[in-house]
Amino acid sequence: MNKTLIAAAALALLGAPMALAASTATPTPAKPAEMHHLAASTPSAQCTTLEQQFSRVEQSHKSLKTFGEAAKLRDEGRTLCLANKAPAGIKKLDQALKLIGVTPEVKG
Repeated sequence: MNKTLIAAAALALLGAPMALAASTATPTPAKPAEMHHLAASTPSAQCTTLEQQFSRVEQSHKSLKTFGEAAKLRDEGRTLCLANKAPAGIKKLDQALKLIGVTPEVKG
């Protein structure tokens, strides 16, 4: 009986560190929204996000009087982004979206 009690106590004491190690929190993967936020944190990603947003709303805003000017600003913004001048491109894309009454997904 004593041997069994000693063996059980030793097993509990020796197994405790393993149980604690197994219960340490592992990092959880980022949620899709968080990943999008991280992706849009670089100027290049911001350019892409704004260009895609303009493309999504383009068809429903083509009848606006300001659409032609907005499309020119979008094109200028795209050109600047491709020329590694993302901050200036972001501003143009931001202006293009606002001109057609759309709130940009990324702050310019």
